[in-house]
Amino acid sequence: MDQGASVICSKCGSPAGGQPACPRCGGPVVKLCPSCRHQNSPAKKYCDGCGREFPVGNAGPSTPAIPQTLIMRSPPEAPAGGLSLPAAGRAEQYFGPPPPTNPSGPVPARPPSASKAKKDRGGLAWTLFPSGFAYFARSVASILVILAIALLALLLGLRQLERRRPKAVVLRRAKTYLADMAAGDYIDGYDFLSAAAKTTCPIDAFRLLQDTAPWTWSGAKVVKLEPEAAVVGYQLAQPGQSAREDFIDFVKEGDEWVRPFNRGVTRQSRQALTDGDADMADLKAQEAVRINPRDPVARAYLCEASYARGQADAVERECGLALQTAREYPSDLLGPELYRIYALLGQTLEAEGKLAQAAEAYTAMLEFPRLSNEDACRLSLARAQVYARLRQNAQASADLGRAGSVCASPADRAAAARLKAALERP
Repeated sequence: MDQGASVICSKCGSPAGGQPACPRCGGPVVKLCPSCRHQNSPAKKYCDGCGREFPVGNAGPSTPAIPQTLIMRSPPEAPAGGLSLPAAGRAEQYFGPPPPTNPSGPVPARPPSASKAKKDRGGLAWTLFPSGFAYFARSVASILVILAIALLALLLGLRQLERRRPKAVVLRRAKTYLADMAAGDYIDGYDFLSAAAKTTCPIDAFRLLQDTAPWTWSGAKVVKLEPEAAVVGYQLAQPGQSAREDFIDFVKEGDEWVRPFNRGVTRQSRQALTDGDADMADLKAQEAVRINPRDPVARAYLCEASYARGQADAVERECGLALQTAREYPSDLLGPELYRIYALLGQTLEAEGKLAQAAEAYTAMLEFPRLSNEDACRLSLARAQVYARLRQNAQASADLGRAGSVCASPADRAAAARLKAALERP
């Protein structure tokens, strides 16, 4: 055929000439395009692959043989005088033309065998273990990694949440404040003060109010926490002295925890009481309470000032609040100060005729630890008088008996005898 077009057997690749079937193996014949090597039907006049037209003619014996490069292996020659190889012996050989080349595109790579791909996917696990066990091991390992990541994220989240809790925030603020003050860094310490505290205590006054003796702190912990207030306790140690427990207060101001520092105005209130200026003492005590309403010490000075001014209603209110805040909030208010608050309150209530409440105040005073005999004597006599006015003679007689055992003053003994005689009269 024109320009090398050939009619060959599609099975063994032998020239077929114009035969409808291969004369050697009986396989079907095809027309091979000389340009793109596409196999077409023998009756085709053009190539289905590239569209080239085939000249009309008869492909006979003059058709050139297929080049050796177009077959993978040349068919073996039958031995002389013998038979050709049986068809079964040639079934595994490929004598067809090679796949068409495409210079303009990449030649597709031969896919790897299933066994090799399986080995590559599994790696050492596929080599050492059965495929089912390797899949299980990899699945368990993946799950464990995911769980570990989730646990780590949970722990980090809980840690961040813990750091944002008010108790943790207050404790960090307290430790920073104590560290600044112990190091004498009063400027940074002053930044912790609330706005109300700064209005009554400038930086110079704040510096003068500090103890110049060196001191250290330890064991800071939150001992009282409310949504808007907190109290932090710590151990205060100074050279030559044993450590004692001290407290600092914090209040919520916006998003910050600040110090309601009122030491300056409470000292001014105390000095005014010493000087006999009850009005100034009351004014400064009110400023201290305004800065820190939860300060039992400020409430105690307001109670004292109200008593000095002779305001019975204010005494009942302020002394009662002082005792209430002392029960609810830790402070430096010690036994003697609390004892005096009860005494002021009890005397005022008795003078106002509120005898039952006065008896409760005296009872609280008698329960104070390490009460001296003189104080026990006077309290017993005072409560006996209240019980006598309440016509509770049995309780009054018991208090008089106690007074007789602890009173050392002749005047007190005489007062107890007169009251006892009045109780015995019909």
